[in-house]
Order: sequence, then structure tokens, then C-alpha cells
Amino acid sequence: MKKLIGNEIVYLHSPNINVCFKARIGCNFSNTDFENAANAVEHRHPILKSVVKTDAEGQRYYEYGGGISLQFYTAEETDWQAWYAKADNTPFNFESESFIKIAVIRGEGYSDIVFLGHHILGDGIGYLNLMRDFFCALDGKLDDKVLELPAKNNLKKKGGGFLLKLFAAHFNRQWNKSKKIFTHQEYVDFFAKYREQNPSGIYLAETEKDFLPRLKADCKTRGVTVNEAVITAFAHAVQARNEDKMLRVGCAASIRDEFEIPTPNHMGNYVTGISIDVENADDIPSKLREKFNDPKKRYLVINFLDRMEKSLIESVMYAGYGDYDNPVSKKLAAMLHEQHGKSFGVSNLGVQDFNGFSFDVSDVWFVNPAFPQNFLTVGLITVNGVMKFCLRYSGMSETQIVNIYNKFMGII
Repeated sequence: MKKLIGNEIVYLHSPNINVCFKARIGCNFSNTDFENAANAVEHRHPILKSVVKTDAEGQRYYEYGGGISLQFYTAEETDWQAWYAKADNTPFNFESESFIKIAVIRGEGYSDIVFLGHHILGDGIGYLNLMRDFFCALDGKLDDKVLELPAKNNLKKKGGGFLLKLFAAHFNRQWNKSKKIFTHQEYVDFFAKYREQNPSGIYLAETEKDFLPRLKADCKTRGVTVNEAVITAFAHAVQARNEDKMLRVGCAASIRDEFEIPTPNHMGNYVTGISIDVENADDIPSKLREKFNDPKKRYLVINFLDRMEKSLIESVMYAGYGDYDNPVSKKLAAMLHEQHGKSFGVSNLGVQDFNGFSFDVSDVWFVNPAFPQNFLTVGLITVNGVMKFCLRYSGMSETQIVNIYNKFMGII
């Protein structure tokens, strides 16, 4: 039985959606050791061996035929940011190539390990699980358990209702009269054009160790969470450079424990996202809570997309950022606010530790997926008490990004 692609199809043709983690281990293993570790995590997460095929009806489905692409370098040949920039600017060949690339960059007594993969196979937590499992395999501590993605996995809290179902059915009927299945070459052309028009980069910054305790104490006094404080401060910093104060703010959240079959250790996409429009950044905490605490709003997009034709969801990228003028796709793209340069988002993986290995793990970075509508997407991971920010930007210079980050630090 074919495993059809679900709502994650929206990511398939996105031009800047890769997820990346980087970590340094304090030793060097042999090529064979790394290859065995890659085989072990492929066994644990069979989805890693997938490519995407298209059937006669135009439906996309997973088929085994891929696998991890493992690449070896020396520190004299490249560094991790240079490798990332090149890999990130290369479109995937969905039908024949791996969706996952791992680079091993060896230095004197250490190896930098870089994991880069397409968002269609996993969210931030999914790739974090992959990195941990890879290190466990290197350390001889990975068990033989296989974590297949559940074929059907519904949210515990149902939602959507009759009107949402009716609205989606109307969209589907219109789409089926003029549906289009995009070719790989169309994707390659779209990818190149988008990247040329919207050059992007990343800026990395980290706090001192005493910063987080002070921030937590301040947040407790103000009655907000650290995540709410971070998003609010970034919104103020962005608005300080914009004449138009109205801002669309997006926030991603893992909901792996909110499905009928929990998936805390799996690959796959188990996230929800909400967006709010704000003019006064200080309203962000209350607006975020209003949406997150209301299941109908929290799961609105998920429940809506569940009822949509997957080929229509896939077409959104082309309608929002390319030259595809189908009115149904355009309308859906507008509903999902697919317009570049109007939004910024934050993806916070929280506090993570990498203890328990026989080797030291340090210098961990999370390069977040960047949604095309965002001129700035902030990825945050906290390791050993240090908050590590990755600012993935589009349509701005690094100088502008540095100014935004410095402004953020002054505000928070």
C-alpha cells in the first residue's frame, strides 16, 4: 500500500524550507563508524530512506529508494557554514535523491557534524531526534527499535466542524476542474528564480551564561514566558526599523503529545503554527495565549488542510511566490498569507542537553526552516544555559540583521 503524503506536502516545493543542525564532537571516528551510524538511524527511522513519487492520478507518495547522503571533508576544505550555504542553495531531486545530507568536517581532535534535511520529512524536534540518535549510534548506545510514522494519527481534540468541511469541499470542487501537477523542472526553475529575487543568509549569536537566569527572573516578575518575551522583543526591534508598524508574527509549537499516537522520538512533522497581526508589540503575549488556548484556533489550519486536496495545498508555493495564476490556488495562498516580506516567525526548541555520551558534544546550532512569507525567521535553542539564536533572513543585509539583533538585546 502506498504511503500518501499528507499535509506536509505544503513544504515539498518550498524554496527555503530546509532544517539544519550543527554540533561538534570532541573526537574523530572512522568513515566506517559514521557509515554504520547512518545505517543505524535509517533502520530506526525508515522515513529517511524515502523519495517522493507521483502516481497516474497525480498523487504524491513516499517510496523507499533514498537514504542518507554522507559526505566527508577536512576543516581545510570547508567549514560548516560554507557547506550549509551551498547545500541550502541546491534544490532536491525528489524522485531519486536523498532528502537528508550529513556532512562530517574533521579538524584536529574534533569533528563538526552538520545535518541538513528537507522539512517534508521532519520538523525541528524530528531532526533533533535524528541528531541524538546518530550520536547514540556512534557511541554504541542505539537500540534496534523501529519508529515508523503512524499511517493514521489524529489529534485527540477534534475540530473544524461542518462549516470548515463545507468550505474545504467547495475549494476542492473548484480545484479539480483545473488542477495541475507540477514537474520537477518547474520546481527547479521556481527555486532558482525565488532565490535570485530573495537572497538569504543566516546570522548566529549567543548570550552569556548569566543572561538566561536574569531573563527568567524578569519574566516571572512580568508574568510572561521566556518565549513570549523573546517574540515581543524581536517584534519591537523589527518595528523600530519599519515605518509600517503593523506586523504579522508567526509562532511554531510542537504538538507531538497531542495526537492519538504520541511521537516524541520520531521523525515527521508534528507541529502547529499560529499567526497574529499586531501593531502594538506589547499585545503579543495576550494574543498568543488567546490562540494557543483555544483548540479551534490552535488547530484551525491543520483541520482545514486535512480536508483539502493535497495537490491544491502543494500549488500554494507557486501561487504565492511564482508565476502560477490559478484563481483557486491564489485564493488559498492569500488565505494562508503567502506573501513575501510581510511576516516574521520564531521557532524555539527550548532547553536541550547533550550529556550522556562518551564524547563531548558542543557548539550546537539550530538553523530553522524559513517560510517564504517571512523576511526573518528566528531559530532558538538553549544548550548548557546559553541561548543560541539563528536569524535566517531574506531581502535584508547582514548589517540590517545585526542592527535588529542588537536592538532586540537592548529591549529584552
